[in-house]
Amino acid sequence: MQVSSIVKTKSTTYVVLQELGSGTYGRVVKAYDQNDPKKLVAIKFFHLEEHEEEGVPATSIRELDILKSLKHPNIVKLFEVHYSRPSDGPPLLLAVFELCVNDLKKHCKAYTQTLRERYPDLRSPIAEHTQWAKELMFQLLNGLAYCHAHNIMHRDLKPQNVLIGLDGILKLGDFGLARACRLPLPEYTHDVLTMWYRAPEILLGINKYSPSVDVWSVGCIMAELFRGGHALLPGECEIDMVWRIFRTLGTPTEETWSGIFELKYFDKDFPVWKCNALENLKNLCKLADSSALDLLSKLLVCNPNDRISCRNALEHPWFDDLDKSKYIMWNNRVILPRMNNILSLYTDVSNDENIQQNNSNKLSGKSSYKTTADKRRRDSDKRGINKMTVGNI
Repeated sequence: MQVSSIVKTKSTTYVVLQELGSGTYGRVVKAYDQNDPKKLVAIKFFHLEEHEEEGVPATSIRELDILKSLKHPNIVKLFEVHYSRPSDGPPLLLAVFELCVNDLKKHCKAYTQTLRERYPDLRSPIAEHTQWAKELMFQLLNGLAYCHAHNIMHRDLKPQNVLIGLDGILKLGDFGLARACRLPLPEYTHDVLTMWYRAPEILLGINKYSPSVDVWSVGCIMAELFRGGHALLPGECEIDMVWRIFRTLGTPTEETWSGIFELKYFDKDFPVWKCNALENLKNLCKLADSSALDLLSKLLVCNPNDRISCRNALEHPWFDDLDKSKYIMWNNRVILPRMNNILSLYTDVSNDENIQQNNSNKLSGKSSYKTTADKRRRDSDKRGINKMTVGNI
């Protein structure tokens, strides 16, 4: 895909400065607004050449529609979407985002390296590091609480998808696997979340899950902040992940997790590890103080029904000494999301997740439909997509 040094949309013209990344999905470039050179943006070009017959990939529409509906300081801002069909080439879809300078993975490693240069023998909590982690975690929970309050699950939380803006503010990014959720809970795909941040209920094959899967991912990210950027549960495969979780938090029983024996991939012959979560987390996260460990133990709970919510996590005593006046709290920033008809086509179907949204098709924009019913829905979706205009996204 060739990216011009000048990008024109209906609202303005952007001048491309450099490429930030590329993949089968397309490219991302850094640019500035010609009418306001101080306004730096990231422009994501979606590769549509393979999808001319099918229109815009459903995953791209879903991501852009959700981002248009979410307005919060801790969520990456989508400025505009531009779609065109030039006569001399494939259709073009681009999205203009606020520019973020880093992701949490790189930020954490850089900060930890600086910290260890100053404190070579650092093996216990210090106030400076605790404050740094506390501010990041509060912003992460704040943005995610807003998503959950608006019935949106992110489903792909990991440090690489948590961004740091030019203003130093944490931003949730990459909503390519995000979904609107509702009651009763529909069945969702298991092919979400990078494995190291995947909740145990998904690993064990639960049919219906809730926003608590995001809370588990937040717990894994929080632990990483206290481990110098090293993953808490770097499993090599699904069963290795399950055993690492049980070894750390204890093997669940029917008493501690009602219905676990009925889950598809749970085996009653699994090794039984005693529940010693706090002590194990303390040994694994040596830079976390007792209050941080208490919150961590509430985020990382095997039974999703017992996992703390983002809203309640924001009220945890660990955040009591944080100056919250500089943050816009999720419940003081309620803006009802606008879900257009295209997104509704997906959220109204209980068994919607026959669209296989694994990591590979998230990047390529391809979808797999497995049944005749899915084919009918695909045709219906296509009719809706063909009627799409930029203003509807």
